[in-house]
Amino acid sequence: MRDLVARNPSLPIGYTTHVLVLPLGAAGHRWMGEFMSPEAKRLKLSGIVALIVGCACVIAGVVLTVLGVDITDLFVIAASVVALLVGARGARVANVPSNAPKLMVPSTGATVATGALCAGDVAFANGQVLPIVVGAVAFVLALLVTIATLAVKRSVEKV
Repeated sequence: MRDLVARNPSLPIGYTTHVLVLPLGAAGHRWMGEFMSPEAKRLKLSGIVALIVGCACVIAGVVLTVLGVDITDLFVIAASVVALLVGARGARVANVPSNAPKLMVPSTGATVATGALCAGDVAFANGQVLPIVVGAVAFVLALLVTIATLAVKRSVEKV
């Protein structure tokens, strides 16, 4: 690294700006590199996946509701929204791993709620397969975020 004095055109004549010149490639490769533990990376990725797939599940639930309103369609939407929210919280908590213990209880509750909603899909599906599949996907997503949160919580408590 070196310090370079450069002329800044937005400053009046006679004023200069010091520019820090980094070696080539030093700034671009550290997205989730050396600064995140493997557990935090797993939580971040599972949270992002739960957020994106949760959005897709909400859209699928809305499409199912438009095609024919059934109680299972509402279960699908509710489970998908819960999975989406726990994914968003998990992705944010991964940035500050010391907050993982605070996410453990809501994440566990969300997993139990999506499991109950998925069980409701199975009980009231009346031969429909799609609501069961979408509800099961939402449950698995919430479960993945909960497992990753538990791993981050354990790694934080270990230190």
